[in-house]
Amino acid sequence: SYDAVYRHDTSRIQQALIYPPTARKDGIEGKAYVKFVIDSAGNVLSVAMVKSSGCALLDDESVKAIYRASPFPRIPENLNKKSLSFVQGLTFTLK
Repeated sequence: SYDAVYRHDTSRIQQALIYPPTARKDGIEGKAYVKFVIDSAGNVLSVAMVKSSGCALLDDESVKAIYRASPFPRIPENLNKKSLSFVQGLTFTLK
């Protein structure tokens, strides 16, 4: 199923995250949830915040990371879908 392919790709989204320097300096951590929609070719059509991390810097970076991680795998033709939507949690943790 496409879900299995997508789940394999979630690490690419996490790798696309760039910790905002100001948030890093201030010791801000958090987790944001974004909903995104892809077209049949795997291109991102839209991204929307589902649950804020509580920090605008982290939220903005979460949206940008989805776009940076695209394109995603194509939607298989046998699914007969022009688009698919996903909700992804993105975690910012200082190490």
